[in-house]
Amino acid sequence: GLSGRQLTNKSYSVLEQIHQVLGNFTHFLVSNASQYKVNLSCVYITGNSAGGHLTECFIGWNNTYRSIFPTENITIKGLIPFYGVSNFADLMYMINDPLLGLIGNPIELMKEMFGGDLSNTSFNNLISPVTMVDSNAPPILLLHGENDELVPVEQSRELKDAYDANATNPAILIEFPFVGHAFDYIFNSPGGQISLYYI
Repeated sequence: GLSGRQLTNKSYSVLEQIHQVLGNFTHFLVSNASQYKVNLSCVYITGNSAGGHLTECFIGWNNTYRSIFPTENITIKGLIPFYGVSNFADLMYMINDPLLGLIGNPIELMKEMFGGDLSNTSFNNLISPVTMVDSNAPPILLLHGENDELVPVEQSRELKDAYDANATNPAILIEFPFVGHAFDYIFNSPGGQISLYYI
């Protein structure tokens, strides 16, 4: 396959990652709550980059992904994604990227990486958190560098706008000037310290 799935035990598509984290991980959390001393009535989720996207997918825990989420009492109290993709439809420009053309058919590569066709609105809605925002969406703290060239800050701005239009819980977007992707990886940097303060 184009993404090298045959070279590893399993390379997960984006859709499979969502099912692994929202489904398998939360079921594991519920099953092992006492062992790990987890308060299931007060769960916060955070992640960076691809993990930021997966964190944002918890917006759909009570609608899009209700069927894979545990039925036991687990309450998502808040989400803290760092520079995650919130709308995969915005990535369709990549099919014209000459580098993808060197690897193979860009559309087929994207289908393998994402687990479906991004030009299909129904599929895009399955993996794009911005489409999952409703009145029950958990509170969210979005952290994004203004100069992020890997995941443009517009992704978080669009998600914030969707919250403002549809959600009853707050969405706070903190934009970090002069920095790009992974601005928080150096713990003692301004980005690392400021994001820690707001968390």
